[in-house]
Amino acid sequence: MVEDKNRALTARKSVLNGFYVDDYLESFASLEEAVSCTHDVDAILRQGQFILSKWNSNCDEALNAITDPEKSVTEIVIGDSNATVLGLHWNPLNDELFFKVRIAESPTLPTKRNI
Repeated sequence: MVEDKNRALTARKSVLNGFYVDDYLESFASLEEAVSCTHDVDAILRQGQFILSKWNSNCDEALNAITDPEKSVTEIVIGDSNATVLGLHWNPLNDELFFKVRIAESPTLPTKRNI
């Protein structure tokens, strides 16, 4: 009973602190904690008709445990740097956020004024 209460409190805290606009971001110390908390958060949000989709993780086991392969719309490949979080690109393999910049070719040397 105490464990259920602790899980509920952890999921509540995760819902209140883990959302940025419409992205849910959370880090966990273990695979078991990740799977347990994400299932609890998903259950809480489903009660309010908020359905989470497009799960991603840097751990294959976690991703397989929290997604339903039959309902999954897209397949996420670990190491795919096309994943985005809050408008930034995310490399799940290195767990690094980065952004891509395209600089147009210019025949002249760029100056501070031009930039």
